[in-house]
Amino acid sequence: MRYQNGRVEVCGGPQLVKNISCYLEPGGCGCVPCSVSVDSVWFYEETECNDSNTVEICYTLSGNCPDSTYTVSVAISPDGGGTWLHAGEGWFHTFWDTAGDFGPGVHPGTHCFKWLMSADLPDTEDSFWTVRVAVTDTLLADSFVTIDTTRYTITGNDGFVAPDSEYFVITQDLPYRNGRLMTVDTFYWANILVDFWFKMSPGTCDVAADSTGADGISVIFTPYLDPVIAAGGSLGILGTDGWGVEFDTYNNYCGDSASDIDGNHIAISIDSVSCMWVGSAAIPYSLVQVPVPFEMINSVWHHAVIEVNYPHCRVELDGTVYIDEDVVGLPPPFWAHIGISGSTGGCHSEQVVDNLVITHPVNADTVRSSAERRGPLDSRPPRIDIECPESFVHHIGDTIVFSWHLEDLFWSDSLCSLWATYDTVSYAAEAGGTSAVFVCPPTCDSITLVVSARDSFCNIGYDTCRFALCSHPQVGFLCPPCWRISSCRNQEITAVMVDTFCASVPESVEVTIIVVDSLGSEDTIPLVGPSSQVYFEPSGDSTIIHISGIEFSDGDSVAVLLNRIKTNRGCWEDFGE
Repeated sequence: MRYQNGRVEVCGGPQLVKNISCYLEPGGCGCVPCSVSVDSVWFYEETECNDSNTVEICYTLSGNCPDSTYTVSVAISPDGGGTWLHAGEGWFHTFWDTAGDFGPGVHPGTHCFKWLMSADLPDTEDSFWTVRVAVTDTLLADSFVTIDTTRYTITGNDGFVAPDSEYFVITQDLPYRNGRLMTVDTFYWANILVDFWFKMSPGTCDVAADSTGADGISVIFTPYLDPVIAAGGSLGILGTDGWGVEFDTYNNYCGDSASDIDGNHIAISIDSVSCMWVGSAAIPYSLVQVPVPFEMINSVWHHAVIEVNYPHCRVELDGTVYIDEDVVGLPPPFWAHIGISGSTGGCHSEQVVDNLVITHPVNADTVRSSAERRGPLDSRPPRIDIECPESFVHHIGDTIVFSWHLEDLFWSDSLCSLWATYDTVSYAAEAGGTSAVFVCPPTCDSITLVVSARDSFCNIGYDTCRFALCSHPQVGFLCPPCWRISSCRNQEITAVMVDTFCASVPESVEVTIIVVDSLGSEDTIPLVGPSSQVYFEPSGDSTIIHISGIEFSDGDSVAVLLNRIKTNRGCWEDFGE
């Protein structure tokens, strides 16, 4: 009977030995199965006002084998369990402080990490967020600091851990090389997940000037511990009596649609020959092929994930899913040695791998324990809409009441804050409710009003409005004394406007002149200036308004009404004098 991450009791002694894979020995000693459980899950969102929404997610993993490690998956649902995203998928991907907290290699204990919700999912809120933590067995995890020869069979003229590099070299940048790393243990691949990193560095190619090298690497599933291996485009799949996933970097199209589609592609291929390349090199038969839109031989580490839930295969590269379908033609599942193989031909490049993890996909058949927690999360700020006062309506010193509409103070209500700025002065006040009384300050600049409100998670919403004030210019007539002026056509009427605060000047004026003759007849004359009868004359910090061109008669009684003036600041000043 096999146990993964077992606790081995050596026969005849009390010693306990950690082992990734063990078997029950005769006589009752040997492998004691490890138990593991997710005891509790909790999460909470910070309430600090720092322009972000950070959610801390925690859980406690308990087990009776403290030196064993497990694979932990974290998933989140925004709708109480209706839909789920696993960590790293879709919008659920901005984390920090995650080392040793999820993924493979997690030890029992309390674990916490942080998710930046505001980066991944802004403007969202609900009370039914659910976090689920599940644990499965880590079947194999290796960072290749050294090579454990009890775990692998290494085959080929390459295949070694490079000194001081801590990665496994599949092929060197030399022609006609091959290398393969094969697990000694077998794994039932009907439900399996293989996660690893690879890097391919440009080499040379004598037969294709546009190529940066060849041929690629593959992950193979075979019933044999040490199947045959060959260089070139077979990528180690042919001769395995199994199948593999290719990360192919050279176009070995040989006339069959099941051979290579281009020079950078991902394929699921079986141990069957599609056709012969250049007469003698066999090319595997591909069941599925998808082009990769970039050069994989680029000296950059790439992250590959292969997930099998037979017959469904999902292949992801650098966060992009290239294959996600039921694959027709896969052989029936079997206990397989899992290997990583690579080869070169006349074209060649260095090909290396690192951080290999083999585990189970998270599903009902593979999860050993899971737990969930539901609660509120909020990255949506309150919504505020100010009813902004009109510009050039209110004057310095006026008391005004302005209002706003406020929505969404999830999870609980909070007071609003009112800010006003003008010149170099700012004013702040608590303004509970949806309106505030405001005294217009002495300024010639526009007033900026900001209404802000924060919710329970310190999401701050605000609205801003700007409006301009009017000053109070002084205006007066230079009125002559009665019965001292002789009537004449060019008799002028003059007024003076002075604005000592904002230095505004008249831009237009509306005047009404009422003339009552000696017999009592009345004549009303409206004037708008500037015009032929009304003009402005600057005089120091004043402006003289000249009104002329009206014919008066002896005995006329004249009333001049200065109705209103529009200043160069856009204000209409009503006088009626």
